[in-house]
Amino acid sequence: MSAFLHFGHIGPVELAAAATSRRGGSEHTLKWLDELLTWREMAIHIVVSRPRIYDLYEVVPGWARTSLQAHTRDRRRNIIPEAMLIMARSGDMIWDLAQAEAMVFGRTHGYLRMYWAKRLLEWTASPEEAHRLALTLNNRLFLDGRDPCSYLGVGLVFWLG
Repeated sequence: MSAFLHFGHIGPVELAAAATSRRGGSEHTLKWLDELLTWREMAIHIVVSRPRIYDLYEVVPGWARTSLQAHTRDRRRNIIPEAMLIMARSGDMIWDLAQAEAMVFGRTHGYLRMYWAKRLLEWTASPEEAHRLALTLNNRLFLDGRDPCSYLGVGLVFWLG
């Protein structure tokens, strides 16, 4: 749905009304509404309130940057060149499939997308580089790239790990 929201083909109010039109909404419906409304509004707030840094590593809260920085000297088994990652040749079958799905269809499942971004922390030399690469690939490949929700999704990987 995020690409349809991003390009204005459907609005959040219309979706929320359709989701709540039945009595006794399920737990899944409530979770979906939370993501649609609460998290979407939070994403928009971050972009609007931080117009100069919402797409930079500096938007990551200080406490999270401190934690990430503390692990920059951790041994990394495999720094993978950006060109190999772009071509979905990381050696991690699940990550490569998520990358290929993004290249072909412009989307992947939300939890898989978080895994996709998290792995970049392991395969790059620094959290700053991982953040830059995650946003570069996100904005280039995903239909909802450059959307506030998309920026928040990548950001949460670095904030909440």
